[in-house]
Amino acid sequence: MKFYTISVLFFAILLVACTATPTGSGKPAFRVRSDFAAALKANRGWAGALNEDVTVFADRPFRIRFEVESHAETAADQQFRLEYRRNSAAWTTVEAHDFPHPEREISIEFEDEEAGTRPIGWSVVKGDSTKLVIETDGQEKVLRAGAEQEPLVALFTLPWETTEMVSQFRLTPDNHEGMAFVIGYADINNYCLVQLRPSPGSIRVSRVLNGITTTLAETDAVIPLGPWLDIEIEAQAREIEVNFQNDLLEIEAELETDIPLTKAGFLALPGSVIEFTEFEFSGEAKTPRVSIVTCAAFEHGMLTSDLLKGSAAPFQAGTGINFAEWTPAWRAEKSHGEFEWPVVIRRFADGAMTNEEGDTFEFRMVDVEGSEVEIERNPVLQFSIPPGHVGGTYIENPGRIGPWQASNGDLYFMMEPAETDNL
Repeated sequence: MKFYTISVLFFAILLVACTATPTGSGKPAFRVRSDFAAALKANRGWAGALNEDVTVFADRPFRIRFEVESHAETAADQQFRLEYRRNSAAWTTVEAHDFPHPEREISIEFEDEEAGTRPIGWSVVKGDSTKLVIETDGQEKVLRAGAEQEPLVALFTLPWETTEMVSQFRLTPDNHEGMAFVIGYADINNYCLVQLRPSPGSIRVSRVLNGITTTLAETDAVIPLGPWLDIEIEAQAREIEVNFQNDLLEIEAELETDIPLTKAGFLALPGSVIEFTEFEFSGEAKTPRVSIVTCAAFEHGMLTSDLLKGSAAPFQAGTGINFAEWTPAWRAEKSHGEFEWPVVIRRFADGAMTNEEGDTFEFRMVDVEGSEVEIERNPVLQFSIPPGHVGGTYIENPGRIGPWQASNGDLYFMMEPAETDNL
């Protein structure tokens, strides 16, 4: 009987020891999670202990969780991004490019949103925010924007640089003022406009720089009131191209200086109403050495729980980051939060670059000023290529290629070293 009791006690202690949350030194810590499908608040699926440098594998997404401390006396918005350096070289920003297909596309429709509410993800930086609302129009829902005494400027903040915006919209029959799409928004005094003017009938591309508006290009155009219209706007650092009504009209404009490409939206002029059924935002696809990817286990901005137990400061929930380059704004004072990033390290990268067996990848978080977030030590992960792993992504082709099945049942697909740029 004594032997039985001692055995039960021994295994109970062993079980607690194996499942207990690690305890750190009182300083912010990190931990790597290899179970990519684990829930954000689940205390499982770790690749190693607290502050342990682990081995990660080529083309296998994993997650890194950091503790961050705020020493502020009063709460203020803070944002962070992720950086890495390979083999102790220069620090590089980790951009958001999905895996295995590095698509950068967001499609926005309003069918699932509740009528009478403001659309998710949109902000009003000028004008009456109550005039930006979801409305029911027959069998569908639309985004309706109006302005009275002053213009209304609404923006959608993208998690990465946006090079293309597509929209279906209409000007209501009494809207003789027109409207404008906003791209390259830096602040209320610096942005670019693609303005549609029903009277006298033109499309104008202009730039607002330090509050002064300059026309870059303009062409005559018929802008009907009432029917649905389509527009596609492409923007590079110093070039804007507009395609109106599916190639019916095109206009190009060149800029003398670069414009930011992370915020886009529209402007409603005083006394006007506009309706939208959809927006599509796209960015340039790349396959860098390291990137932030999509993780189906949690939504971007989902609040975290206190799992790591490294910091001794009180806990103020951070967030999970999902296919975005910046954390949501975090407000905390004299406390700590946890932030978890889904990441992949590729075998092959753009520019005919390769990551090799034994390479090291060090990660850190920085704030909007580029200052490194304090932590006990940065994670330095060792890169490994599993036996037989080739790497690369699915080859682009107009039809199906493969798979071919070997005599042992293995399937083989045509591959290429990288998706976007390998010359």
